[in-house]
Amino acid sequence: MSAALPAPPNGRRYPRRSVSSLWRNPLARESDRTEAALAVVLIGIWLLAFPVAAIVGSLAWAASSSAAAQQANDRTEVTAALLLDAPPIPYSARGTPMTTPSPVEARWTAPDGSHRTGEISARPGFQAGDAVSIWLDRSGAVTDPPVNATGAAGRAVVLAVGGWLACGVALMSVFWTMRWRLDRDRQKAWAAEWERVGPSWTGQ
Repeated sequence: MSAALPAPPNGRRYPRRSVSSLWRNPLARESDRTEAALAVVLIGIWLLAFPVAAIVGSLAWAASSSAAAQQANDRTEVTAALLLDAPPIPYSARGTPMTTPSPVEARWTAPDGSHRTGEISARPGFQAGDAVSIWLDRSGAVTDPPVNATGAAGRAVVLAVGGWLACGVALMSVFWTMRWRLDRDRQKAWAAEWERVGPSWTGQ
């Protein structure tokens, strides 16, 4: 039976060793120190990437806001009249109505006063003569709605936060890959050491 450890003086508990004490621990292997150093470096890189992501998000917000303002000036919302009936409302296998827009021939008036005819997106069930709101560019062609301020802010936030989290995932992948390699090397070293000292312990 192994001897019991002596009780701490004055009833005090031994303090836990911090991560930094790993470098002073004589029982720590070089691979242990390498793993700890790698973790510290990767965490530091991830923390430093946060202000970089914030700067990228600010630049994206400025660019998106400028684009939204430009689109608001260049695009006009008008009402188009359908010339044909839109396809009937389809239903899913569960009986749920599906409202996916379909291209339908329509007529509208361009900002310059000219009459235009072309295809626009209309929901199923619309009939000829129904009015549908569309957006036109300066030439009078159908285009997408302009990006609003909320959409611009959302894109900036997604870009900044998503980029920072993606960086964290990449750094975590690096850490786990290196740790797997270190564990493999430690296992090989342990097997080699056991082959050397094992016979003297087992008497074989």
